[in-house]
Amino acid sequence: MFVAAFDDEQRLVGQSALWSLRRMSGQDFEADAAAWRDWFGAELDWFETEGARWIQVLEDEDPARVIEAAGALSAHALFRHDTARALAPQLQAKSPTLAIAIAQVLGELGSPGVAQDLVRVLSADDEGLRKAAWSSLQRLTGKKLPLDPSAWTIVAQG
Repeated sequence: MFVAAFDDEQRLVGQSALWSLRRMSGQDFEADAAAWRDWFGAELDWFETEGARWIQVLEDEDPARVIEAAGALSAHALFRHDTARALAPQLQAKSPTLAIAIAQVLGELGSPGVAQDLVRVLSADDEGLRKAAWSSLQRLTGKKLPLDPSAWTIVAQG
């Protein structure tokens, strides 16, 4: 892990690890390896306890609770890919408001692993959902393609 790279004898490796940790976490403990280790340990503990509880809440029938869970989970950037995968099924939610909120969160998380899920809802009946998915795809990929599933299919595959 990046935290262990602080101790590498190659200075550039340590600098790269620090840059990666800052970018991934949104935190800045400078080059304080102990602080980064504490942060990492706390994040792991959170994900195993609170994170697991919030992931279960994603199955709740109350859209407000699901949106609350999405917010709690997305606040922990270290697990953004896990969170994105857990949220993606909610793009098919019966509530358009919930599906739209999830599409927006997926764009904010920045995890490209859900691009194909977003492409699938570009054909949804709800215009708001189509636009939210399209916006998130643009954010994930940096591409400015039209709101057309066929245009995005190849991009989402890799």
